[in-house]
Amino acid sequence: TGAQKSSGAAGAKRKPAKSDEGPAKGAAKKAKPASASKKSKSAKEEAAGDAQAVVYLECQEGNACKFYEISVDGTTVNMRHGRIGCPGVTTSKSFPSEDKARAFAAKQEAQKIKGGYSAADPDAAVAAEKKAAKPQSKKSSKVKGNWPKNGKGTIAQYWAAVESELARRAPDDLESLPPPATEEEIALVRKTFPKVPEDVIESLRIHNGAYGAFHRDSLYDVKLLMREWGWKKDWRDDTIKFTHCPGVQNAWFHKGWIPFIYGDGTGDCLVIDTAPANGGVCGQILDWGHEEPENHFVVCKSLREWFQGMLDSGAVGKPDDEDTDDSDGSD
Repeated sequence: TGAQKSSGAAGAKRKPAKSDEGPAKGAAKKAKPASASKKSKSAKEEAAGDAQAVVYLECQEGNACKFYEISVDGTTVNMRHGRIGCPGVTTSKSFPSEDKARAFAAKQEAQKIKGGYSAADPDAAVAAEKKAAKPQSKKSSKVKGNWPKNGKGTIAQYWAAVESELARRAPDDLESLPPPATEEEIALVRKTFPKVPEDVIESLRIHNGAYGAFHRDSLYDVKLLMREWGWKKDWRDDTIKFTHCPGVQNAWFHKGWIPFIYGDGTGDCLVIDTAPANGGVCGQILDWGHEEPENHFVVCKSLREWFQGMLDSGAVGKPDDEDTDDSDGSD
């Protein structure tokens, strides 16, 4: 028994020597996978960071059919925007630090989402472009309603349809529609814009603007449109390389553009073009953005088409997916 204890004691003395060597080696072996795992995780995080640095948004409400992409590459922010299905225009902006670049990108994203954009899949956009080249089926997602089609109704008919939809979907918005513009206000518009389309005058004679009637879009009243035009009419920058759509004047803002429809609260708006370039149509509606001055494009050919687009897409009053949403947030 004593021998066994002695032997055991001796063994116990030897084991620490082995254990000092063994665990050290084991630790070294384990340390490598741990280090590799850490590096692998870091690589994944970096990849995730790269993916998060690219944001692709689309806006397809009413007549809108545009995209906005923003990405951060170090201290540079790259922005690409235009009509869905087109390459768009790319611009870049540099910042003194990556934090400031990312902060700018986040601010831009938030502004676009507030203005009606939502996250989308850029690959799906490419697929949609290819699909658009193929013959389409007769099925349509347009809202069926009792209003003139193909932009062939009168402004009075479209306003009657808008009022009918508001009565059904958003009675409060119907009650808040403003009265007609005064003749003095009409005269001011005619004097400022000699080629103003009669559709604009007819609309103002029915309602002098309309706040919130078209989901996220509103119509300027005469006072607001004159104020917006007054401080934008002299904007110019000779360094800008314009890439506007055909038929649009190469200008940051033109005196012949009437600010008429707004939506995102940032100063961006839709303008009615009374001074189109060759190939354009007087009365065409342009998408105008103060941070994207080099690429204004035609949204639709007339105010009538715009009204019909809003009605067809269900953008009058509350959007379709909010019609039955009466939740008070207590769930």
